[in-house]
Amino acid sequence: MSISANSKRLKKFEKIKNSSNHSINSPYQQNIKTRCFMSLMLSCIGDAIGAALENKDPNEIANMWPRDSTYPIIPIWTDDTQMTLGIIQSFLNIKTIKGEEIRKCWLQLADCDLLSEYAEIPSRYQYGLFRGTGSNFRQYLKDGNSANSAGNGASIRITAIVIASVLQDNFKLLEYLFESGRQTHNTILGLVPSVGLGFLCYIWLKDNNNKYLQMSCSGLLSKIAKYVMLAEDQLLSSKNIYISDSHVKSCYSKFLVELSSKAESWELSNNNKPFSNVNQSIELFQLLSSEILNFCSKYSKTEIKNINDGYAPASTTTAILLSICFRNFKPISVLKYAFLFGGDTDSVGAMVGAALGAWCGSYKSKIKLPDNIEPIHFNQFKKICENFIDSVFNNNNNSNDIDIDNTTH
Repeated sequence: MSISANSKRLKKFEKIKNSSNHSINSPYQQNIKTRCFMSLMLSCIGDAIGAALENKDPNEIANMWPRDSTYPIIPIWTDDTQMTLGIIQSFLNIKTIKGEEIRKCWLQLADCDLLSEYAEIPSRYQYGLFRGTGSNFRQYLKDGNSANSAGNGASIRITAIVIASVLQDNFKLLEYLFESGRQTHNTILGLVPSVGLGFLCYIWLKDNNNKYLQMSCSGLLSKIAKYVMLAEDQLLSSKNIYISDSHVKSCYSKFLVELSSKAESWELSNNNKPFSNVNQSIELFQLLSSEILNFCSKYSKTEIKNINDGYAPASTTTAILLSICFRNFKPISVLKYAFLFGGDTDSVGAMVGAALGAWCGSYKSKIKLPDNIEPIHFNQFKKICENFIDSVFNNNNNSNDIDIDNTTH
């Protein structure tokens, strides 16, 4: 999407630009468990709000979400959150992340036989059982086949995966991301964008010395690119189905390196100023996101309509850029802006919410959480997440001080 095509949408965001009411100070010395909790909360909220706005144009979204309203119509979460719930239960069952257990829990969730102790069963959804592809998805789970696609599925559920590995090193994070991602995707471009987003959440959750929370955009993109390159190399060296993807070897990590270089040039020309106002954030986001469709057109077999399209290299990259460029702003304001691009808004909302929750976790008192998100009372969802986080921390004897950089030199 060209910069000029964004201009009208960006003007809408000007109305919610930086002010004392929409700005959050930089987080220092936060509690990692609180960040984990808010990452799950905001991922669910982003998914639920985005579901109501999916594939709508900016005018429709503006009408559905008035400026004086915290949320649009009653939020209702989708399969994005449901799959996260399945991963949470799988960890509670075996205290680790294994693809077979994840699939088992997804099947139980689809059959309304999971998490029944938490009020209304989460899978009782207005469209019938498991949201999304419904019976087709349930049949796919039973068949045990991964999709030959590069959709958003691996990225939308990374929150629980990252939290499960937050006290582990980077190798365990990658192992867990692959265990989850391979349940739905068998292509490199279906997996590695989720690795990039997962790594961003991971380093923000673990950062207690402010190294990554306040790192420049170019620095973060460079770090993410190195980690994604590690993932690409592992997938291609495993001599399995991914070897057929050798023509796209390292293409996504190289794209992230290009974005990092562009960001660095912008930062130098702007005297490395922090994102103290929304105009700077918009300018950098415009510059970087304008490259997304060009990249995707080289590898996608179908037309990518916008940067929030259901193609992982598009919408996951958009989520990464939104989270980095607008990290100093109130999450709900960032979600409003993200949704103005239309497309797969529930997935983008889940991804952006996950990252921003990891960044600004200790400010949960300043973030209004809804009383209810269908199909269960939101307090019940909080309880599920709290039990999961407690289990992760009680189950792990590792220190929080593991070197985040140990696989990215």
